[in-house]
Amino acid sequence: MATVAQPSLEKAVPKKTPHESTLVRVSRYVVVRLATLFVTVVIGIYLTIMIANMGGFVDTIMRGEIRDRVTQSIINNPAITHITWSDSIEYYMDIADIFVHPSHREGFPNVILQAGAMHLPVICSDIPGNADIIQDEKTGLMFEVKNEYHLYSKLKFAIENKERTEKIAHALFEEVTQLYNRKRIHEVILHTYNRLLEKHAST
Repeated sequence: MATVAQPSLEKAVPKKTPHESTLVRVSRYVVVRLATLFVTVVIGIYLTIMIANMGGFVDTIMRGEIRDRVTQSIINNPAITHITWSDSIEYYMDIADIFVHPSHREGFPNVILQAGAMHLPVICSDIPGNADIIQDEKTGLMFEVKNEYHLYSKLKFAIENKERTEKIAHALFEEVTQLYNRKRIHEVILHTYNRLLEKHAST
């Protein structure tokens, strides 16, 4: 009876040396540990930020504290003069270097006309009413409403460029005295009333 020789599996599949087997296990262990460590660090950082910031409440608290400190520093600063209502506005405008008008909304602001009549440089928010009088960098300086950084840049420009600022203030003075003097305003009002009376009489 013939016999068929079976190939030896030990010869077909080479065995890994003890050194190679240990290297694979160590490599697998290092990869798993690094992945676990990375995930742990990411979760830790996220939780730290969430806990430290309390979902945004810390930022709100900090802003409030900063606002209070700034307010108190302004109130207690001897270089800042706080005044109540006064009818002598020309006195304060005469001793001022710059008039800042950071209004959020206006009709037709007479205070800008008053500042212009006193040759006082005007920095005001870019809103309707103010924009009806002031042209940016021509008769005054305008900044984006509620943008303190833009306001700061305009103040810095006015302080560092006094000659240019004085020319802008003079241009506003010329416009105010020519377009908004009392006699001219009275004439415009009278003309408007007469026109309305004529229109009413013809109907």
